[in-house]
Amino acid sequence: MKLQLHFLLISLVIVMMSGTSYGQIQVFGEKGIVEEPKAWGGKMEELTSFNGKEEVLFIQRNTSPYGGFIFDMDLKLDFSTSNVITFSAYNPKPAKKLEAYTILAGVRKKGEDGQLQVLKKIPVKSFDQWEEYSIEINPVEGVDYKSVIIILQPDSHNKEANGMTMYVTDVKAPAVVADEILTYLSTDESGKVIQMDILSSGDLKNKLKKTAFKVIKNGYKELSIRKLETYDRQVILNMDKPIHPNDDIRLSFDKDRLEDTDGKVLKPFKHKLVKNNVPIDFELYSDLNFTHKHVLDNFHGYRSSFQKGVTVPGNVEDMAMKVELKEDYWGALMFNMKNELDITKEKVFKVKVFVPQPPEEVENIKVELCLRVNQKLKKQLKKKVFITTFNEWVEVSFDFKDEEPQTRNFNSICLAFDPSSSTKKGTKLYIKDFMGPRKRNL
Repeated sequence: MKLQLHFLLISLVIVMMSGTSYGQIQVFGEKGIVEEPKAWGGKMEELTSFNGKEEVLFIQRNTSPYGGFIFDMDLKLDFSTSNVITFSAYNPKPAKKLEAYTILAGVRKKGEDGQLQVLKKIPVKSFDQWEEYSIEINPVEGVDYKSVIIILQPDSHNKEANGMTMYVTDVKAPAVVADEILTYLSTDESGKVIQMDILSSGDLKNKLKKTAFKVIKNGYKELSIRKLETYDRQVILNMDKPIHPNDDIRLSFDKDRLEDTDGKVLKPFKHKLVKNNVPIDFELYSDLNFTHKHVLDNFHGYRSSFQKGVTVPGNVEDMAMKVELKEDYWGALMFNMKNELDITKEKVFKVKVFVPQPPEEVENIKVELCLRVNQKLKKQLKKKVFITTFNEWVEVSFDFKDEEPQTRNFNSICLAFDPSSSTKKGTKLYIKDFMGPRKRNL
């Protein structure tokens, strides 16, 4: 017989030895149980962060009457304690003037099958800022719902939604039904501890030995566990040596049995990703003007021009590199590194971007960072972000932690810019302070 699980809310602090359970799960977000969301009726991008939120989905609608996100779970939603779906959404102000801007959200029996679903339409609260949405649904008795659906601008039979965009994260649903202990794995900020938080109801019933786990760093090196502690709601692995910020950490469990007070057990798993929360120590690689610690001063533009040491609009004391697109196509700034980037150690990069207020039809500027070998496209790694804040500096991050690169070392950078408009020529923006993880032993 399956037992009911209740998951901890992402916004709540998990306290050791706490036996409390909560009647919601995070379907998608930092601790979301859906790792591969889907989309239809538009183009989807999965972003590591956007405007202060982590793990964000972006969609740009096409001409389909319906389109949005599908969050498929292998677990049945349980509405016995709650029938509320919540999520955070950021809707950039659309260029099109419509009578109403709406979102349709709810649940389905499964994924793309719309035969058995319960959805509710709500108005978009505002534009250009994060808003919290709550949907109360009335499920049909006897139907096993396993998917959450969020649709942008439904009923667009005259192509009203074409080009509209939306960002979504922190999607939560009621409790689910399952038959095993579910967990969330992460390090603490010191890197000395790996935490296995229990997300299900029922406290842990028995203790574990450290030999039950195996910790692998960067795909090959086994790390030594100094001590293991088992609490009601958490298992703590104290490491012999601290984990570093860019380490890829995987955990396996297969040599013991862990049971909770409800009779559920933790199923064996191999090479499960551990979220690395050790802060990165950043340093300035180049100010993109006249200081270049780790970057060669050999910048060149692709479908763009650039000028160093330019005064930023509205601030005569602020200087940056000015980039201007020369064609109605995306443009880029390219440059080389003094020393190769090692993607096993240097995985997160940042740059500051200032975009003067663009024409009304431009809802966002896509900024893409490409890591390359000799500026060749083969085996390059790419990450993109979208800028929707104009007339002020925005620091954007490019996180390559989840990538599986075909090569380890890169020596060149392509920083590409693409306004969301057919007219791109003449777009101006300013950039400065390209940063990455502190380099050691150079």
